[in-house]
Amino acid sequence: MNIVKGKFGEDTAVEFLITQNYRILERNFRIKLGELDIIAIKDEVLYAIEVKYRRVIEEDFHPYLTMTKAKLLKMQSVLQSYLLNNTQFGSFAVSFCLIAVDEKSKVNFYSHLSN
Repeated sequence: MNIVKGKFGEDTAVEFLITQNYRILERNFRIKLGELDIIAIKDEVLYAIEVKYRRVIEEDFHPYLTMTKAKLLKMQSVLQSYLLNNTQFGSFAVSFCLIAVDEKSKVNFYSHLSN
């Protein structure tokens, strides 16, 4: 996917989260191990969010299928690194999420993913 479409997906996801009263803490938080597209909070829950853009979201190749055990473990490791430097969120519950965005700005939000 090209950078423009990826940015469109992330921008759309951020707009959606803000309308749902999430506070965006970070976008594209990167360490050597990996990246979290969005880190947000709401109601003392810290959300680590992967954003996937698809021209059309199809049931037979849904972005949800990309959230493998390995991907979730990597997200957990990256979030642990974030928390080492942001201890004020250490007591918050954590949710690993996926936001799928299509070309018509339709947003599907999947929270509380687990491995």
